[in-house]
This record gives sequence, structure tokens and C-alpha cells, in this order.
Amino acid sequence: MLMAESHLARLYGATQAFALSTGMTCLDTILRLVKPGETVLAGDDIYGGTNRLLTYLSTHGGVDVRHIDTTRVEEVIPHLGPGNK
Repeated sequence: MLMAESHLARLYGATQAFALSTGMTCLDTILRLVKPGETVLAGDDIYGGTNRLLTYLSTHGGVDVRHIDTTRVEEVIPHLGPGNK
């Protein structure tokens, strides 16, 4: 583990932390934890690369990707519930 990762883990009381080089690398790492049948809530105005990655995950990974206006809480609340992360 890199020194920065070690320090971050200690600061947050975690057993491990990861320092990644780009936001897309971080997103890819996180999305690998999502299983087929699970739901991902994403903003409706997101970076094109993020949108392509989520579209691929939806098309080829069996993940329910929902694009919603995350600036309006009333748009988000109906999508929160059991099984949605």
C-alpha cells in the first residue's frame, strides 16, 4: 500500500484505502462491485465517458442504470429503497 493510501485509511478508520490516478479509474473500480440486477442511480447531466461506461454496464452487465435529476431531492427519493444502492 502506498504511503498516501495508508494515511487515508488511518484517517478514516479503514483497513485499506485506494489512491487512483483518475476519476474514471475510480468509477470503474467502484462499478466492479455492482452485481447484475442491482441498480445504479446516476445524474442526468454527467461526463460523457461516465455515461458510456454506465451504458455498457447496463447493456452488457445486467445492471439497472437510472439517470435522474440529482439536484432535485423529490426526483431521487422514489428510486431509493430495498436493493437500490
